Amino acid sequence: MVDFNVKKLVNPSQEELRKLALENSHPIIKTAYGNLDKITRLKARKAEFTYIIAPESDAHLYSSKVISHEKAQELIERQRRYIEEKGVLIEIQGYLGLGEKAVPVVWYYTLEGANLAGMQQVLAFPRHMVETPEQLKEPFKPAITVVHTPGLILDDMPGRLAIVVDLENYITYVMGSDYFGESKKGALRMLNDYVYQRGGLVFHAGAKAVQIGGKRVTMAIMGLSGTGKTTTTFSKQGELTQPIQDDMIAL
Repeated sequence: MVDFNVKKLVNPSQEELRKLALENSHPIIKTAYGNLDKITRLKARKAEFTYIIAPESDAHLYSSKVISHEKAQELIERQRRYIEEKGVLIEIQGYLGLGEKAVPVVWYYTLEGANLAGMQQVLAFPRHMVETPEQLKEPFKPAITVVHTPGLILDDMPGRLAIVVDLENYITYVMGSDYFGESKKGALRMLNDYVYQRGGLVFHAGAKAVQIGGKRVTMAIMGLSGTGKTTTTFSKQGELTQPIQDDMIAL
C-alpha cells in the first residue's frame, strides 16, 4: 500500500468531481447537453510504454516490456515528488465485482485527472454495496492500487510517459498519460494476476443472465476482439435475457 503526505479528497461526489474537472482538467468544455468533453493528448492506451518491474533476464516471462527495479524506483520517486508538489490527491475507493470475492481497489489522481476520477468512480462498485456496516466503519483496505498523474510528463522516457507495473505489490503507477483506459486497465491488469494466484482465471468476455428451462443462469460471451461480444451481450434475444457486463469475468 502506498501513501502520500498530501491533502486527500476521498470519494467526492460526481457533482464535486465535475466541478474539479472543469477547474483543473484542461482543455475541457461543457456541451449543450451539460456533458463534459475532455480533449485528451492521448487517444489510446500505450502498451509499448508499459513496463513490468522485473530483471531483464525475466523478460521472456511477460508480454510487456520490463524495467529494472532501480529505474522503476527512480520514476516512482519522481511521481511522489510531483504529487507532493501539487499537494492534493483525489482518492476513489471501490470494488471490482460484487459479493464475497469482490476485489477492493483504490485509485489516486492529481487534480488534472479529475475527469478520470469521475469516470472511474462510476465503473467501480462503491463500498456500501459490498461491505457490512461494521466494515464501513473501518479504514478501507485495498488489494490493488492505481496512482495516476496525467500531468507528469517524462521528457527522458519514450513517448514522454510511463506505466510502471509493480506485480509484487499490485500497484500501477501511470505517469504522463491522460487517457482513461490506463486507469481502468491499471486495475484490471492486476485483477488477472490476483485471481490467477488464487486458482482462478480472468476472461475478456461479456456476461448475461439467461433463462433456460425455468432456471436463471449466467452465460459467458467469449470471442476475439471485434467478433461481437458487446453486440451479443446487449442484444435483446427475447424477454428472458439481461446483460450483466461486457468486459471481464473471473472464474
